[in-house]
Amino acid sequence: MREKARYRKAEEFMTGILRRFEAQHGVPAVLLEPYAVAVERHDLHDRRVGGDDLTAGEAIAQARGYYRQLLEAIAAFTTSGGRDRWRAFQQALADYVPAAGLAVTIAHRALLDAGHDVRAELGDLMESP
Repeated sequence: MREKARYRKAEEFMTGILRRFEAQHGVPAVLLEPYAVAVERHDLHDRRVGGDDLTAGEAIAQARGYYRQLLEAIAAFTTSGGRDRWRAFQQALADYVPAAGLAVTIAHRALLDAGHDVRAELGDLMESP
């Protein structure tokens, strides 16, 4: 399998997982960065919502860390292939998606609690988490 085909395989798999997560949990984990920008814009990094242990900033930082690991795993699988690299990619994705979903949920609630219009903040990127 060539690099382009391996990348396409990883991309299709990742897209399916993200869509399934959103369908099951109602959270668009794929919108992590737009939510992170909104949290940063309104200086809500230290905002805790509900009974969450993490602040909005901590949750976003954790998800971004998993995202970096995911990118490394995709690169390794795409360039070299192999079952071990595929499994490492799957594990990195399994770590990232729930962390991103949690970060989006916390960021969403932090923005709402602070009185911001989430739809206006994110524009056409979202329907509603």
